[in-house]
Amino acid sequence: VLRGGRHAERHKSVVKNFQSLPVYVIEDKRLAAHLRLAGHTQVSIGTAQGALAWMSARRRRLPTRYTWDATHPLHSRSHWVQVEQRTLGAGRTTLEVESVDTKADPNTIRIKAHGVRSLSVYLDDRVVDLDRTVRVVINGTLARSVKEAHATQGRDFKRIWTDKPFDPRKTRRYSFLFPAQVAHIEVPTAR
Repeated sequence: VLRGGRHAERHKSVVKNFQSLPVYVIEDKRLAAHLRLAGHTQVSIGTAQGALAWMSARRRRLPTRYTWDATHPLHSRSHWVQVEQRTLGAGRTTLEVESVDTKADPNTIRIKAHGVRSLSVYLDDRVVDLDRTVRVVINGTLARSVKEAHATQGRDFKRIWTDKPFDPRKTRRYSFLFPAQVAHIEVPTAR
């Protein structure tokens, strides 16, 4: 839910970071138009009183395909991928992420990364099947293959809450609640 804000052209690239999420704009037709012009397709506009009903009708879905453009060094988390280290002097940090399950790429997470030295991937059955081997392919190279991710990484309730960079119970960062992770993967150079 957005209420007012800047409409500067320099923020246009950030709109793609949340294109998978529906947006409700409170009484700001200019902001809604800016989001649509920047490429966001799920923009609703309404009153402050209508925001609660709009939110109640939505369930957050974890995207299985998205792009991400970090415009600030503190922007290190994108949905279920965490940038651990950036490449010095690389300029922008960008990711193209998708989860696929095909014959050629069974139960695979494919990532194109620019400006990233290492990253971690948070896993969940909404993204991949944790009962099968999970493959992580970065910049066209198989970076990691985790067999039986549920056994080695956990579907462990205690781990869901405590094995995170930020304890969600203390920080209220509930987006970190994933039962498994593949941590600190070195990013191969793009082919």
